[in-house]
Order: sequence, then structure tokens, then C-alpha cells
Amino acid sequence: MDFSQKRDFLYQSISDIQQTIRAIDVKIGFMFVVLLLPLPVLEDIYKCISYYKQSSPTFFIFTIATIIAWLLSFFFLMVSVIALSSPSSHVQGAENLKGTFYESNLYSLNSVDAFINFPIKSNLNISDILSNLPTSEDMLLRELAFEKAKLAYIRDIKILRSSYCIYLVPVWLLGGITLWAISKVLSGN
Repeated sequence: MDFSQKRDFLYQSISDIQQTIRAIDVKIGFMFVVLLLPLPVLEDIYKCISYYKQSSPTFFIFTIATIIAWLLSFFFLMVSVIALSSPSSHVQGAENLKGTFYESNLYSLNSVDAFINFPIKSNLNISDILSNLPTSEDMLLRELAFEKAKLAYIRDIKILRSSYCIYLVPVWLLGGITLWAISKVLSGN
């Protein structure tokens, strides 16, 4: 493979991984909606919990397990959304690479910047940014491979965490529906 084929392969691979990450984020957005389903019926959920607490310790434990499944599902959803800090630290053999493709440390932001836009200046000027660009074909390929590895890490973590969320949804959903239906039958409502 010559340089241009390798470069094009890496660009296409980076683009594909970015599109996959976007697709995962869309699924995560949908899962937020699913996880909010119990909120409008919190009063019924509370009644169900109270009923089982008084009448059936076994069903009460099952209710608590269902709530824990919902909480874990919500937890995995949240950690799927949270930005990963320093994916570059998970890439082996990247000690001499600058990460110029993504340029993650171009700005130093702190907690205050999340609330108000203080005068923020870049850590590098345009000349510094240009001088950091790869100076050879080999360095360009190494920087692109580095970017690909970082994105693959982000993709794989998002897939893992969102999958746990998705696997837990039927557990709490079916558990909740079953518990609700049983409480209606047993309580005569």
C-alpha cells in the first residue's frame, strides 16, 4: 500500500468511527426517553411499593430489585454520555505524538467556564498550530492512526456502557409491569 492509500484508509476509518459514535449517541438519546417512562406514574409506583412492603416481603424484594435495575440502567446511560477525559492515555506507543488532528489541549477550561464565557485564549497561536502539523508522510500516518485509536476507544466504551443500559431496560420494564399488574390483581383495584 502506498502513502495515499494508507492516508485515505485512515481518513475513511476515522470518519466511519465518528459516524458510529454519532449513531450510538442517537440511541442514547432515545434511551433517555425510555428511562423517563416511569416518571409520570411515580404515584402508582409508590403505591405498589407500599402495598408490597406491607403485604409481601418476596414481592417487595422483587420491587427493590426492579428499582435497582432502573437506577443501574440510568447510571450506565449517564456514563455513556459523559465525555471521556484523555483517551490518548489509553493508546500504546503514542508517547511522541502530538494529537494534532483533534487538538484536545488547545484551550484550558475550568468549572467557571461552564457557566460564563470568561475571556478564553488558546494555548497555542496559529504559528504553533502550523508548526505542530506532521512534517512527513510517516508522521501524518502516525497522527491519523493515533486519532483512529482514540476514537476506537471512545466508540468501544460507549458501546459497552450503552449496551449495559439497553440490557437492563427489559429487566426493569418487564419487572415493573409485572409487579404493577400483580399488585392490581392482589389488591382488587
